[in-house]
Amino acid sequence: MDVTMAVDKAMISAKDVAELAGVSRSAVSRTYTPGASVSAATRERVMWAAEQLGYHVNHLARGLVRNRSGIVCLIVSELATPYRASLVRLLTQHLQAAGKIAMLINTDRSDDSVSQALQQAINFRADASFVLSGMPDSAIARLCHRHGQRLVLINRNDALPGSLSINLDNEEAAGAVMMA
Repeated sequence: MDVTMAVDKAMISAKDVAELAGVSRSAVSRTYTPGASVSAATRERVMWAAEQLGYHVNHLARGLVRNRSGIVCLIVSELATPYRASLVRLLTQHLQAAGKIAMLINTDRSDDSVSQALQQAINFRADASFVLSGMPDSAIARLCHRHGQRLVLINRNDALPGSLSINLDNEEAAGAVMMA
């Protein structure tokens, strides 16, 4: 395989790495899977080929195979408010530390807007959605639950089947944020 030809491609695939390293596609996958069995010599060849080609694991493709995207949606309105902005900042920091990808969907305060956002989250195969504004229709919440998406409702008064509800003391939380 001509290394310069492969580098010209928009995205280098595991197949490209396998060809350059002279190993199977599954050997490349095992090299990048923690705890998978691969010899030291194979690992070294794969890592060398990956470095030469500029290969990076495609986590979206891996997520499709595992039926987990690693995406967590934050459905939020009024992002400019200091309290909401701080909450989003803290949530995204914790999600990133846990190896998750935060997808922010900015909505208005209407329940319909939140339901549309949850439909987007389903379409992107999000693992979970945090709802910080509005209240989704119970039918869309059931759809999320049926598709394996967890819902976390923050400061929502109505519980929905299959969701986790978290109610914060806004006054105390806002004071803590202002002190931080």
